[in-house]
Amino acid sequence: MKYGKIRARFILALTVCGLSGIGSTSVKASEPLDGAVEELSIEEGMGTTGDGQDASPISEDVPFFTDYSLLLEYVREQMVNRSAEFRFSVPYSMTTVDGWIVHNKVVADCMNQIYSISNKDGDYLRSNYVKTKWTGARESDVENDIDTFVIRNIYTSTAEEEAQVDAMLPEVLSSLGLEGKSDYEKIKIIHDWIVKHVTYTQTGEYGCHSTYAALVKGEAVCQGYASLFYRMCREVGINARYIPGYSFVISRTPHAWNLVELEGKWYEVDCTADDHDDDVDYYSSFLKSQEDFLFCERNSQYNTPEFHEAHPMAEISYEAVTVKETDSANPSFTLTAADGSRISTTAEGQPKVLFLMDPDNGRSTSLLKDMMASEWMAAGGFDFHAVDGTAADAASAVEEYCRVAGLEITDFFPYVVIIDQENKVRQVSSGFYKAEELGKAMEKYRHTSPQQPADPVPDPSPDPEPTPAPGTEPTDGDTGNRMPQQPAGKWPFTDVAQFKGFWKYDAISVVYEKGLMNGLSGSSLFDPDGNLTRAMFATILYRMAGQPEVIYSSRFSDVLSGKWYSDAILWASAEGIVEGYSDGSYGIHDDITREQIAKMLYLYGSRQGYDVSRTVSLEPFTDTRQVSSWAAVPIQWAAGAGMIGGKPNGDGTFRLDPKGEATRAECAKMVGQFLKSVGE
Repeated sequence: MKYGKIRARFILALTVCGLSGIGSTSVKASEPLDGAVEELSIEEGMGTTGDGQDASPISEDVPFFTDYSLLLEYVREQMVNRSAEFRFSVPYSMTTVDGWIVHNKVVADCMNQIYSISNKDGDYLRSNYVKTKWTGARESDVENDIDTFVIRNIYTSTAEEEAQVDAMLPEVLSSLGLEGKSDYEKIKIIHDWIVKHVTYTQTGEYGCHSTYAALVKGEAVCQGYASLFYRMCREVGINARYIPGYSFVISRTPHAWNLVELEGKWYEVDCTADDHDDDVDYYSSFLKSQEDFLFCERNSQYNTPEFHEAHPMAEISYEAVTVKETDSANPSFTLTAADGSRISTTAEGQPKVLFLMDPDNGRSTSLLKDMMASEWMAAGGFDFHAVDGTAADAASAVEEYCRVAGLEITDFFPYVVIIDQENKVRQVSSGFYKAEELGKAMEKYRHTSPQQPADPVPDPSPDPEPTPAPGTEPTDGDTGNRMPQQPAGKWPFTDVAQFKGFWKYDAISVVYEKGLMNGLSGSSLFDPDGNLTRAMFATILYRMAGQPEVIYSSRFSDVLSGKWYSDAILWASAEGIVEGYSDGSYGIHDDITREQIAKMLYLYGSRQGYDVSRTVSLEPFTDTRQVSSWAAVPIQWAAGAGMIGGKPNGDGTFRLDPKGEATRAECAKMVGQFLKSVGE
């Protein structure tokens, strides 16, 4: 590219504010050089650089830019090539860009070009950039409307060292046999290679922080581990990010690690943390959800809503799936199902699916929920049993059954065993095997003879919609004032996994059996994660009270006669349990909050003559100041009665979330615990 020439006229000296330096600790969390670019300050005087040295003369052959995108391309090229010093000129109108002095803006933007040019810009530059020590000089040519800047950068590696990285990296990747591998296998192989071939060290001022140090020398700090993982993943077509922040393993220490994209979700990976001084393979920080990645905190720019929108995090940590097809005899065992019943592993005339799980494991509960909501599960034609594989009286039997059945025992619950109608084990799997994939497997082994139609899912209530879906309203003719008669038979809700010990099932089964909450009209869904409205909760309290007769009055502007919620709200208002808004409305469609539920239950309990005097201190919770003054005593009472528990903050502390919108499952749990606390 050809650039214009200018003639030097005079120099203004500039300096850079102090930037990131080098940290040193006794644990594997040496300070990452984040490459933060700060604003420059203009010093008075002429002919000196920012560090007090004489300014080098400016050549007449300096590229001149009127287009910022072309300037960005030029500076990126210089930084990728590790140019320690380079210059450019712009018109005065470009001296400031988006509120930044142009040299600061362009250097920062070069490290924000995610995936836009190559695998050597963006995060890779950020992870191998130390700082702009000083700008050296700024020349202003007023007559010709020109400003010239001199950029002097410090990197963790030189141009010669980066050339060695570029030469060695293809050889290493080729030796790993990645061709034909899945993305998961590629990520794991790269992780394992780095952990085995890089040794943690803090030797060297800047060098131990570089990709060169990790790849070529085999010795680096966390920044070298993370930059190498980023580069290797990008070279094989896997999206990754370099994340600087802090580690809390011992104390708050600067640290660097990675995010990596797998199957449309992003996971945390920390090769440094998984590098130990023995020959054991460690995966304590491999493909973790943010919730499970407990000991690190990202810098703020990587924790914004915009960043999370661009990098949707996986809700649960990733576990490898092992699937093995077989044709072996099914061993006969008696196991304890999750509901406490005793079941035989033997298939009796039709296929059988054994779901061996850990009720406290998110992978198990998430997969079970997906299976329950699937079409292939509803179609039936096979027996299904969920087994708590961690229960004290069941774990050894489950382990022995898995061993005899040919299923390799790992740490990756759940296990799924598919048995055909001839009592042969046809497929075993461990890990998060997706529900739709299990459905495809079942199609291969499902009974081929004519099947009896599946039992219909019972309507949880004769009312069209006594507990409506959030944001909807039943027909005008539905008053919802009859106590529903619960049908006998199988669990009606396909979106709530049915096994004892799962908190949602335990809570919802209580309120369902007592006729206080029902599923969504015309479906087999309970919608456990949907929000609950103020009208819905008033209806629940009304049912708890036995649905006494109510004479309609125009108490609230939005509570009309003959609606499903009318009697409930008017009764609760007359009892002093609920209040409306200052504009005269009740807010029938407004989502109810946790503290509002606590107060309404507190007032309901006192009106019914229950003891609501027991309270506890809220000091252990981190957000007690967010509790409204009118809800302070009800919240203390609800916490003491076990109706409100803390939500984890991710650092070992808990919050009340008093103003958080309550889900239908959370409401069911609070109501069920209330009934238990008052002996109902």
